[in-house]
Amino acid sequence: MKRLRKCMIGIWLVLLLAVCLGMPVLAEEPTDLSKAVRVNSTNEAVNALKKARANHQEEVILYVNPSKVPIENEKEGWADVHSSIYREFHYGYAGGLYNAMDYDVFSGPSVDTMGILREDGSMEWTDFCEDEANPGYGYYRIVFQYHDNAEELAQADAKIRSVLQKVSGKSDAEKVIYVYDYLKENLPKEKLSNSGYPRNCNGVYGALFGDGTGYVCSTYACTIQRFMELANILSYIIGGAYEKGEPNHAINVVRLSGKWYVVDYTQDALLIGTEDYSRYHSFSDLVKKYMSSYSMAKETYDQKSQDTKPSGASIGKVTLKSAGNAGYNSVTLKWNKVKNAKGYEIYYSAKKSSGYKKLATVKSGNTTSYKAKKLTTGKKYYFKVRAYSGTKKGSFSRVLSAKPLPAKTAITRAVNLSGKKISLSWKKVSGASGYEVYYKSGSGAYRRLKTLSRNKLTAGGRFSKGKKYTFKVRAYRTVNKKKVYGSFSTAKSIMIRK
Repeated sequence: MKRLRKCMIGIWLVLLLAVCLGMPVLAEEPTDLSKAVRVNSTNEAVNALKKARANHQEEVILYVNPSKVPIENEKEGWADVHSSIYREFHYGYAGGLYNAMDYDVFSGPSVDTMGILREDGSMEWTDFCEDEANPGYGYYRIVFQYHDNAEELAQADAKIRSVLQKVSGKSDAEKVIYVYDYLKENLPKEKLSNSGYPRNCNGVYGALFGDGTGYVCSTYACTIQRFMELANILSYIIGGAYEKGEPNHAINVVRLSGKWYVVDYTQDALLIGTEDYSRYHSFSDLVKKYMSSYSMAKETYDQKSQDTKPSGASIGKVTLKSAGNAGYNSVTLKWNKVKNAKGYEIYYSAKKSSGYKKLATVKSGNTTSYKAKKLTTGKKYYFKVRAYSGTKKGSFSRVLSAKPLPAKTAITRAVNLSGKKISLSWKKVSGASGYEVYYKSGSGAYRRLKTLSRNKLTAGGRFSKGKKYTFKVRAYRTVNKKKVYGSFSTAKSIMIRK
């Protein structure tokens, strides 16, 4: 029994060592070389792989003689078939127009070098091994890893169809706007991770069923594109490539009434024309480069020219008049009334140029203010508002910022007590952790007198008879062990007479 136990331990140690050293423990699955695609140029290789990727094919075998393959894209640095494949299919190298499935590769494809056929029909992937029957030729195996597998994609498609069912019979423009708003309202906020990212965080399934971990521009671009494909709306993803000097960014373009418009989810650009997009976004060069032969709309869909407006009464642009502090966790917004509006949508973000989420919908065209609550004390927020009527949306207002702070208090009692003492009282401030009292004599500088948690103070020992002292108070709230202050109260003076 002891001998058997030692034998078993020895076997497990050998297996563990093999795994750690990357040694094959079990034989590889045989590769069906009859399905290998013979290619004679880098373009043929790329086209064969594009076709395979469009069908979510996980493995492709290419049969090629590297020394005889002409290099069509030498100006972009393609040195051989191996690098051509990698550059064309890796996000960081490829730029251009894509559909959702054609952009759905999780990482750069794994490209093995040449292979030798074993007697059992499997391949041994080595540095280089010629085909003895055809000198100079060998096999490339390309393995794609996708964001979404077939089961996940089916679940995502089912959810997308259920969402689109709610706008069945609507115009293409109304569908695009509805999808955009649906995603803004329902997708979780993107977040970073210190322990790695989900395989599908950049895909359609990951967007619709994930928790926001790892979400980036390509997450939203793939998701919007899949919505458009299932809604039968012609659209593309435009992907930039950092190696070509392009912005490493992904956006969508959709065609409405014969013209193309930009949808840039991360930049809150909905059906934007090229003039507006180039004015506000640095990624406009991607549109100019890859849509140069397309009829791009110059103006935003519902703003300026009559031929780009949806049918019916137009919805004007909101003038956001103010965004002001309304307490330790609140901000009050005020705007003008917009003609034909049935209500208003309020968006907010911690960044001025991106990351906006819908905060609230005001369901009355006559209401022109809103108090945003449950915000973080001391954190700066950016706000914008737009009017709506049914599925029609007006343009967003300008962006204003505000920071929730403890409210300004007011001194209600300031008297001189006997013994050269003073007594102060002030209004309590909601959410305050405490108060700081400052004072000065004559025209001197203010000094802190006391920090306390209650809203009254009696103090002495530092005041001189016959002098006037001025006092002011401010509330503070402790957030993450730091004090966030409200404004000082209006000052009150006390003459020390006794």
